[in-house]
Amino acid sequence: MLIVFKLCVLLIIKSFNIMAHNLNFNEQKNTYSFATAKEKAWHGLGQVTEGLMTTAEALELANLDYNVSKTPNYIKTQEGDFIESGSFSTIRTDSNEILGSKLGKNYTVLQNKEAFEFFDIIVGESESIIETAGCLSNGSTVFITAKMPAHIKVMDDCIDQYLLVSNSHDGTSAVNVQFTPVRVVCNNTLNVALRNSKNKVSISHTSNVKQNLAAAQKILEIQNAYKIELEDCFNAMQQKTMSEQEFDLFLVNLLGDESQRAKYNDGFSHHEALSKSKNKVIEEIKDYYHNGIGQNTPDALNSNYGAFNAITGYLQNVKEYKSPEKKFKNIMKGTGSRLVQNAFNLLNV
Repeated sequence: MLIVFKLCVLLIIKSFNIMAHNLNFNEQKNTYSFATAKEKAWHGLGQVTEGLMTTAEALELANLDYNVSKTPNYIKTQEGDFIESGSFSTIRTDSNEILGSKLGKNYTVLQNKEAFEFFDIIVGESESIIETAGCLSNGSTVFITAKMPAHIKVMDDCIDQYLLVSNSHDGTSAVNVQFTPVRVVCNNTLNVALRNSKNKVSISHTSNVKQNLAAAQKILEIQNAYKIELEDCFNAMQQKTMSEQEFDLFLVNLLGDESQRAKYNDGFSHHEALSKSKNKVIEEIKDYYHNGIGQNTPDALNSNYGAFNAITGYLQNVKEYKSPEKKFKNIMKGTGSRLVQNAFNLLNV
């Protein structure tokens, strides 16, 4: 079984640009806790490097070089004494900020350096592969992305491969390790699980977290196998032509419910069969299908591959969200993520 990797609020790669002002500001260093290679950081915040970073450089430049401690919580008795409550809190030791509270006794802290050290095990400590790194809020959520050397080739279209790791110190999420393909031409993250495949590995904060993280390193060895299978899927999608009528049917099957699909199949147009809100989405996807970034190429034009990229492009470049955080959550693990996976499944039958 192939296994790949996808991660968290979370947040990612070039797509990390959607997060905006939830970056942690480190008052001691007077800098935002974000570092990015080559390109300008979010809204000019954070540190920009001339090239990719080593893990050590990323931890320092993104202000991730802090430790977290776990301490018991106390309650006051009627007699005025303080006793342990049975729950625990995590505290950032450089600022004494509380990151998480009401954690269980089995919760195990995984330091930032420990969470990201397997990059060094894989490629060596001196290798520069880190593209982005940072932490959000008070430092409770941290992330790091590494650009992997191999890319997926679909005719003349390249899909870079990134490895994304995120970790929380407040008990809200596990350590997530995931593989994220990114379409170079428009930076669309193509987060899909292949048949019989998972798209990420989640490691809970238990006493075995370090051993489980070591196991995740072994899972990375299947990266090339995943690359080959995904490349085969995309190239097969590129070879399948799609007419305008077939594209409309695909969108109705993707977005419509059972009764709406039945009505469309009875001869009604999608304007008549679907609701006003869904028709608005369809028109926006169709516009991106014809006019979106990277769509006017032989690889994408009138093909299943172009239809798939129209969905990812719509979600990341057209659809409006209430906030950057909601955008990321929607695309990476919410309804947007499920929509992309469903589209991939429909186009690979």
